[in-house]
Amino acid sequence: MNFMMQAKAEGNLTKILLPSVLSILLCLVLLCGMTWAWFTSTQSAPAATIMSATYNIDIVAKNGETELSGQNGTYTLMAGVEYTVTLTASGTAKTGYCKMTLPNGTSLFTDQIGIGEENAFSFKLMLEAGGEVRFSPQWGTCTQDDIADIKRDNTIVNGSIQK
Repeated sequence: MNFMMQAKAEGNLTKILLPSVLSILLCLVLLCGMTWAWFTSTQSAPAATIMSATYNIDIVAKNGETELSGQNGTYTLMAGVEYTVTLTASGTAKTGYCKMTLPNGTSLFTDQIGIGEENAFSFKLMLEAGGEVRFSPQWGTCTQDDIADIKRDNTIVNGSIQK
């Protein structure tokens, strides 16, 4: 009788452990397959190159017929002299504007300036006290109160627009 109970107990143990063993084997097979797929996969398409927009402004500042030379968008202007400033945009951005910083720290913003010679933007500038004026190109749309300070063909005297 002891022998029969022992045989029956071994049969029950096999029935209990068989699903667990099969589950472990199935997990190992799936793990091996996934590991093989992970290390043998390749990129089928080249990665896309991301390029940001560029927007540059060429600045021509003239005192009559004399063209001034500036460095990195900074020009030294004399007091009481009227300058004609022409801004011409180039680059990959469709439009942008220019931020002009006067010697007293006042910043003025131009209207939108399109790309190319045909979209050149001109205005006149005069300072009562001489100093450095900095022109900074900005691509996109100006959000400064949604109003451009400098329009085409304006005259600016010490930061005040004279239309």
